[in-house]
Amino acid sequence: MKAKDLNLKTELNFNPDEGILKLGGQRMVIMPADSIGQLIGFIMRIGDENLVHMFLHDMGVEAGRRDAENLKEEFPPDTDMDWAALGPTIHSWEGIVRAIPEEIEIDRETPYTYWKGTWDNSFIADQWLDRFGESDEAVCSLLTGYATGYSSVVVGEETEAREPMCRAKGDDRCVFEIKLKGDWED
Repeated sequence: MKAKDLNLKTELNFNPDEGILKLGGQRMVIMPADSIGQLIGFIMRIGDENLVHMFLHDMGVEAGRRDAENLKEEFPPDTDMDWAALGPTIHSWEGIVRAIPEEIEIDRETPYTYWKGTWDNSFIADQWLDRFGESDEAVCSLLTGYATGYSSVVVGEETEAREPMCRAKGDDRCVFEIKLKGDWED
């Protein structure tokens, strides 16, 4: 399957009589973005910004891993590049962010990977700005976690996504980069 062929309008299985929504074999949920913002606010009150980022990152990693596994099984990609492109596509369909990959490189033999792109309309950046105002650092930890989990499964190696630019810290847009975990220089 090509990423452009994924259409959640036809692929989601709604079963309101049982209270279940599925994409392939994976249960999905739909909830207001403000409820996640409320959760972020609660975590901030009982902890601090670091706890918020750890929680969101770990939640994102798990979601990304599960989506990568489910998409490969339920909608077999034609190539690794198609599999990689399905992640940003489903993230956009899910209403989390409009993920626009600009560059994806995967070399399993070396191993080497580099992904770069933009995140438009990040609901995390929106929630952060609404609740806390501008931040000194990037806040889209749910998205970097998702990108980390998804790309790690696709590449077959541990990767790490980072957000060098974020609307919540005053940048024009959110930008992501993904490399193998050991390839970051810091």
